[in-house]
Amino acid sequence: MNTAQSSTALTYNELGRAALEPVPAKSPHRKYLVLLAMYLLNTDDSSILSDAADCSERSFHYCKKRLCEEDGVVLTYDRTARRYVLVQSGVLSLPRLAELMQRHYPARYAHMEKLGASMRAN
Repeated sequence: MNTAQSSTALTYNELGRAALEPVPAKSPHRKYLVLLAMYLLNTDDSSILSDAADCSERSFHYCKKRLCEEDGVVLTYDRTARRYVLVQSGVLSLPRLAELMQRHYPARYAHMEKLGASMRAN
C-alpha cells in the first residue's frame, strides 16, 4: 500500500465520525478546548474528554495543570458525581471562550455539544 494512502486511511472508529478540525499541538486553543470539554461534558472519562479536545490523555492532564497554574482555573473532583467540577474559571470567561472556540472550531464545538447532550440524556 502506498504511504500516502496509508496516512489518509480511516480507522473503524473514525468512519462514523464527522471530520473535525485539527488543533495544532502547541496551540493555546488546546487547553481552552480541554476546559470547554470539561464544562460541556458531564463525564469524568478522560478518554472522552481528551477525544473531544483532540489530545491524548497525557496532554489532557497536562492542559488541566496549565489551566490551573497559568489561568487561575480552580477544578475539583466530585466523587459522588464522578466528574470534574469547575469551581472558578480564573481569568477566563466561559461564554466568551465558548464563542471563540465555536468560531475557530465549529465542527469540534458541535461534536462537544452533541456528546454533552447525549451524556445528559443518559
